[in-house]
Amino acid sequence: MTALKCEYIFKSIRERRLDPVYLFVGRDTYFAELMIQLLNDAYIKQYGAVERLRFYGADTADAFICELFNVGMFSDRKIIICKNADRLTSAQKKQLLQYVKKPDPQRIVLMTADGDHASQFGKSFETHIPVINAWTPSITQFRTFVTDYLTTRAVTIDQDALEILVTSTNDNLGHTFGELDKILAFIGDRTRITTTDVRQVVGGTKSYTIFDFSEAVAKRDLRTAVYIAKLLLAGGTEMPLFSYALYDLFFHIWAFEKIYPPERRVSKKESFEKDRHTTGHHNYAPHEMQAIFSKLLQADLKAKSTTLDSEAILIPLLCAIMPA
Repeated sequence: MTALKCEYIFKSIRERRLDPVYLFVGRDTYFAELMIQLLNDAYIKQYGAVERLRFYGADTADAFICELFNVGMFSDRKIIICKNADRLTSAQKKQLLQYVKKPDPQRIVLMTADGDHASQFGKSFETHIPVINAWTPSITQFRTFVTDYLTTRAVTIDQDALEILVTSTNDNLGHTFGELDKILAFIGDRTRITTTDVRQVVGGTKSYTIFDFSEAVAKRDLRTAVYIAKLLLAGGTEMPLFSYALYDLFFHIWAFEKIYPPERRVSKKESFEKDRHTTGHHNYAPHEMQAIFSKLLQADLKAKSTTLDSEAILIPLLCAIMPA
C-alpha cells in the first residue's frame, strides 16, 4: 500500500468503515489535526462517548506503548492519539509494528509523524495500516476539500457561497477552516450554507490585485481567475492591463529555462515572481505556447478594433487558455 490521500478518510467516514489504526505522515500539522478530529468525531458518532488518550512522541512513548497492550478480558473502546510517533525508539517501533499487525478492534489509534525521517517511518507501516499524506491541498483543491468535509457533517453549501468562502480565504487551509467553523456555528441546526451566511460571517471582501489574477492563471485555476477578473473589471481595471499581465506571464513561462538558468541567483523581491513563473512552467506545456500567444494577440486586436466591453473579451480568452 502506498501513501494515501485525504479522500480515503472521507470515504471511510461515509461508509462507516473505520480502520483500527491510521498514520498521518507530513509537516502540515493543521491538516493532520483536522483529519484526526474528523475520525475522532466519526468514531464517537458510531460508538458513543469513549475514553480519549493523547500521547506525545518521545516524552510519553513508554506510556503509549503500554496503553496499546493494556487489554483485559473485556477491552474498553478508546481513542488513542500519538503525535510524533516517528520519535519512538527502535525498540518501541518494533513493539508498535507488532501491535499494528494485530490491533485491538475495540480501539482506534491515530498517529502523526512529521520529523526528518517521517517518510521512512511511514513506509515501514504501509503494508499493515492506512498511511495518509498530511499534505496541504492546492488552492484548486480547496473547493472539493471543503465540500467533502461538510459532507461528513451532513451539511451542504451553495455553489456561490463556496466560491466566496474559498476565494476570500485561500491564503491557507487554516484560514478557510477557521472561517468555516464560524459559519457552522452561525447556521446552528440548519444543514445548508447560503451566500448570505458566508457574507455575514466572512464578508467576502478580500481585495485582489492584477498579481493575484496572474497567480490564478499560472496555477491554471480558471474559476478563480475568472472570479478575480470580474472583481477587478468591476473596480475599473481595463483590458490593456490584463493583456500586459498575460503576455508577461506567458513570456516568462515560454522562456523560463533561459531566464532562470540553474546558476542564476534571484533576489528576495524577484523570488516571488520566479515562484509564479515556476508554477506556470509546471502547469503549461511547451507545445501550448504558440496557440496561447495567438489567442492573446487576437484578443488584443479585438479590444482595439471593436466596441465589445472588456469582460466580453477577457472571459472567453481565459476559457480558451484554460479549457475545462
